[in-house]
Amino acid sequence: SLLQLNPGSSETENFEIAKNKIQEAVEHGADIAVLPELWNIGYSTPEDYISGKEAWEKSALTTSNQNFLLYKNLAKELEIAILFPYLEKDGSDYLDSASLIDKNGEVVLNYRKVHTVDKGWEILFRSGEDFPVA
Repeated sequence: SLLQLNPGSSETENFEIAKNKIQEAVEHGADIAVLPELWNIGYSTPEDYISGKEAWEKSALTTSNQNFLLYKNLAKELEIAILFPYLEKDGSDYLDSASLIDKNGEVVLNYRKVHTVDKGWEILFRSGEDFPVA
């Protein structure tokens, strides 16, 4: 199920939107749900982020972050794979990342966008270094 969704006004609201739509996808027989790029924050500049630049920066996740774990638990609870694209923080770097979470709630693939844009606000992203294949 390709979920073309508009983000809400917070990470919490985005999770609730995703949860409801993924539940619908399960009810229609989907095996995998694919969320939009940078889903945890919505695709916005730090300055345009509804909660402000500081909140944008604090919303960057690692795979052990509580907000990331919500999506792992959701996949396990609903027994569906989820492709979760998110703003990742690695040290002082920001990355446009996506993790494939299997129906058991385990991350089976992590991808950091390799071909990032070198202009505008997207210059904030460090490029990934490889194309992992499961």
